[in-house]
Amino acid sequence: MSQARPRVEAYARCLAAAGIAVALAGLGRAVLARAAGEAAKTPPGPSAAPKINETVLRERCSACHLFPEPKMEPRWAWASNVRDMYRLLDLSEELPPDQVIAWFEKRAPERFPLYTRGAHLDAASLKTRVRSFSPPGPFRPHAVSNVRLVDLVGDARLELVACDMMSGLVLLGYPYRDDTTLQVIAQVPHPAHAEVLDLDRDGRRDLLVADLGTAAPGDDTRGSIVWLRGTGGVSFQKHVLQEGLGRVADVEATDFDGDGDLDLVVAEFGWRKVGSVFLLENRTKDWDHPVFVRHPIDARTGSIHVPVADLDGDKRPDFLALISQENETIAAYVNRGALQFETKEIYRASTPSWGYSGLALADLDKDGDLDLLATNGDSFDFSGPKPYHGIQWIENRGGLRFQPHEPWPMMGAMRAEAGDLDGDGDLDIVACAMTGTPAAERNHEILLESLLWLEQKGPGTFERHALELNACDHATLSLGDYDKDGDLDFAVGVFNWPGTPKPRSEWVFLYENLLH
Repeated sequence: MSQARPRVEAYARCLAAAGIAVALAGLGRAVLARAAGEAAKTPPGPSAAPKINETVLRERCSACHLFPEPKMEPRWAWASNVRDMYRLLDLSEELPPDQVIAWFEKRAPERFPLYTRGAHLDAASLKTRVRSFSPPGPFRPHAVSNVRLVDLVGDARLELVACDMMSGLVLLGYPYRDDTTLQVIAQVPHPAHAEVLDLDRDGRRDLLVADLGTAAPGDDTRGSIVWLRGTGGVSFQKHVLQEGLGRVADVEATDFDGDGDLDLVVAEFGWRKVGSVFLLENRTKDWDHPVFVRHPIDARTGSIHVPVADLDGDKRPDFLALISQENETIAAYVNRGALQFETKEIYRASTPSWGYSGLALADLDKDGDLDLLATNGDSFDFSGPKPYHGIQWIENRGGLRFQPHEPWPMMGAMRAEAGDLDGDGDLDIVACAMTGTPAAERNHEILLESLLWLEQKGPGTFERHALELNACDHATLSLGDYDKDGDLDFAVGVFNWPGTPKPRSEWVFLYENLLH
């Protein structure tokens, strides 16, 4: 394992887990600068490949996931990839690792065509006013894993809620005020995601926080689910609902069993051995002592998001899960009553290196049902950003049938949300990117879109506008009309990669839409 690997593994998949989500099955070095640098060199040619039993190779290399076709990684990355798999798995001696490496290298591209389409700044296409939000005091390292424009106060205006997974802070800001200070409202070890709800039904807004427990990938069980119980105003009392978990990436609440209280569905990302999707049935009688009973749903590790929706129109809440790692799958869990769920695979990516990072729901074509908006941009494996990273519309065709559309390319895509930004009546898409290496360390001839607006010009036809270039430190974004002027604004978080020579001091950027 390279010396750079532990530093990257300390944060990378936590990003995808946060929606970030950030995403962790064996991650590599701080990649983009190195990937660009190494790809610019002339790599050694593929070594002479001895004869190998290709049938056995394909069988062994697809036992846990889809077969990784050689074209999905550049030639120079295969030696590390194969050796990692041999360290993880007890592979047969009938497949000597050097022969396997040679087989993949012979068939792999010399390098990825990462930057064949030059990006250009088109910020004037959407008129905005940008403000930055930060806590008071001197600069401190920060990694905003989740930002939300939500009504936490309860007065119909939208506040900014942000999670900093590095320093363990949950923060609150007021975008409708001149003051751009973020105040700390709670401390949670490594918060990945926060959801506003009224868990105890007392009329006060609460926060439900998914806590990774540790930033470093591993099978530790320090993750938890934290309930920040509203006690009036913006004061909260901290309750740990569940602990001793793998790294928890997402928690969503709804009444799954129809008994009048809120149950929880949990994306326990974990790592290699620990992690699953499970449901917590609410059996609380006294909210000073909340009680939740665990029901297993899916034993696969690597879940990132678990959005809730009625997918089949039977008035019972279902949910989906974005499952990364070697699975790279979107699955639906259909509520059959009595807390029984039927699992249906909606979409599985074509390669285990797809790099899923986020999932959102939106009726993108306005046909009355919810479509899926997925991002795949995990850039923290050995070979870095991929030419197949991007944003994908997976269209709901009814009857739990979904049609994937060709992805819109975006290196390091981490999160995408849909909304009508230009006020023309259809839904557009805003997406952000995170590549893990700051612009200062990159080849300055390389331009990457870090904030992208996909403007819907006609049914299913989108025009891309780069609102920001090369600041690929956004793991999260949120849309909402915070100033109630009839147009959608949006916020993006800043994730400072460890070791960044000139980290940005801002924590959250708020883009006020000046359409109205």
